[in-house]
Amino acid sequence: MKPTVTPAVLIVRESLLQRMGKIINLPQAEYVKAFRVLLSTFVVADTRRRELECRGSCGHAWHNLT
Repeated sequence: MKPTVTPAVLIVRESLLQRMGKIINLPQAEYVKAFRVLLSTFVVADTRRRELECRGSCGHAWHNLT
């Protein structure tokens, strides 16, 4: 995904409430891109949280889904 697609630009430049409102109102053709950008953002945030807060002694069920 290019960093210049509309959802990626919105996620970086706006506050949380503004960006979610704008992403929800994007044309239907942008939905898949928006989903991918939001999912990628979640993956990065979750990875950072695991490294900082869950190192070695994690009890979260969703980290052990395998």
